[in-house]
Amino acid sequence: NAWAVGDIPALREYAKSEGRYAYLNAESWPFLQGRELEEALSLGEQRWVESAHQALRRNQSTFAVLPAYLIFRDDGPLAELTKRGYVLLAPDESDDR
Repeated sequence: NAWAVGDIPALREYAKSEGRYAYLNAESWPFLQGRELEEALSLGEQRWVESAHQALRRNQSTFAVLPAYLIFRDDGPLAELTKRGYVLLAPDESDDR
């Protein structure tokens, strides 16, 4: 329900637990250890950012999905899009331009 009504504080709390779960799940993969796990997660985020960037440049309208823990990470994919010049608005913000 927090997503539907734009309850950002509740979503941030959910994202914390979701992130811990996702990382623990990834750590359980027997074929990835330590640095390899970090590199795989980083590569996945980089690919998402590049795909989103290309889609935003190519299309009039684009829809993308991210896990909540990545949406709220200060150094996550959305922060990278901001660095590239995109303006991101939270549900409670409006763009009066």
